[in-house]
Amino acid sequence: MDRIGKRRYTARGVMFFSLLLAAAWMLASCVVAENKILLQRHLYKPEIPKDVTSFYSGKTIDLNDFVNNDQKTKRYAYFSTDAKTAYEVSVPLDYFVMDCFRDAMWMAGMQVAHDSPISTIPDLKLIIDRWTDEEFDFSIRIERNGVLKYKNQYKIKTALVSDPKDFANREKNAYTTINQAVVAVLKDPGVKAAFK
Repeated sequence: MDRIGKRRYTARGVMFFSLLLAAAWMLASCVVAENKILLQRHLYKPEIPKDVTSFYSGKTIDLNDFVNNDQKTKRYAYFSTDAKTAYEVSVPLDYFVMDCFRDAMWMAGMQVAHDSPISTIPDLKLIIDRWTDEEFDFSIRIERNGVLKYKNQYKIKTALVSDPKDFANREKNAYTTINQAVVAVLKDPGVKAAFK
């Protein structure tokens, strides 16, 4: 404003240009996929082998921190390797994975806590390292009484679909990949040892 209290036109122009530049930057950072596959938490049906359920039945676990560290994903989606297909979920990806692990652990007969104050319960932390339609890489840490008992990294390969437009099979493969991740963790001898 000048001394009389009237707004100068240059100040308005600078503000408008700044807003326009900010909007262009936000749009440029968005990944726009040609196709979307919607994944729903309630459609994931855990398939846990009987030898796994017999070991974990009656045991308690605390699912505390599930974190997404993959910079190539968005908060609610991960992408195919060519970025043409987005796998979208209705909650953040880390919550989606936590919910799937929780449902599978319930299916295995476990009691699942969240942020339990009881330190003797094994506390599972999971970090998503990389997630595409071809591979799901993640790390886990299990702590008990505040002490690290076990940590490991996993690479789960997703079965390839011959027809890239076969979205029904691609969706099915996404749920299968999550199930393979859960089973890989539960079958891991180091994870089993953390419960003894």
